[in-house]
Amino acid sequence: MIDTFYKGWFRPKLLKGPDCALTELCGKYGIDARNLDELIKSYEFYKLMDGTIKVTRIYSWLGYLWWEFYQDLKSLKTVKICQNCGNFIRGGHKDRIFCTEAENPDCFRQRNAKSQRRSRLRRGKR
Repeated sequence: MIDTFYKGWFRPKLLKGPDCALTELCGKYGIDARNLDELIKSYEFYKLMDGTIKVTRIYSWLGYLWWEFYQDLKSLKTVKICQNCGNFIRGGHKDRIFCTEAENPDCFRQRNAKSQRRSRLRRGKR
């Protein structure tokens, strides 16, 4: 869907905070303004606001899930399922089969606890 640059890009950034919007405008589009008053007086800002931008609208969680999956496929990211907890594993090494601590701390701890138990049992059998 096509939307105005103001509604599709600038207004959401402005809702995060004016500093966020000003920083991203400067970095992405080269419009340098110290505050909103300077920005509003800028000719480049008005030229940019007249433009349009392509906006993807997603109306449900299911739609969002499929959109994310499609983005992973387009970027050739691997998507697997953890063999311990069953959660999705996105990215990383292609041969990875378990969650990392950052992805799922509980799964990571459970797996380490199982490994420790096996290790102690092997040491006890000697």
